[in-house]
Amino acid sequence: MGSYVHYFTLHGSLRPFGATSLLASYDPETNDASLHMIEPSGVSHSYFGCAAGKGRQPAKTEMEKLALHKPAAEENITVREGIRQLARMVHAFHDDGKDKP
Repeated sequence: MGSYVHYFTLHGSLRPFGATSLLASYDPETNDASLHMIEPSGVSHSYFGCAAGKGRQPAKTEMEKLALHKPAAEENITVREGIRQLARMVHAFHDDGKDKP
């Protein structure tokens, strides 16, 4: 996917992508989930938790405080707690002044 996005930055006749994409996947054979961020330049990184857009830096700081991928499964946060924390971050970093009526 990153190579496809990068291809559009190489040719003058093609318009490059202008947005960062978050791609989540799950492999049922290995029972493994992954999260990737693909930037408009085509650079792709794998993450346990990531943020993109205007409020990404404070959101990243809050995510670093969470137990997202500890060696012992008991130390990790649950899905329910993760959704609760995500909702808290979205609410805390949302800028009401930018909403258009």
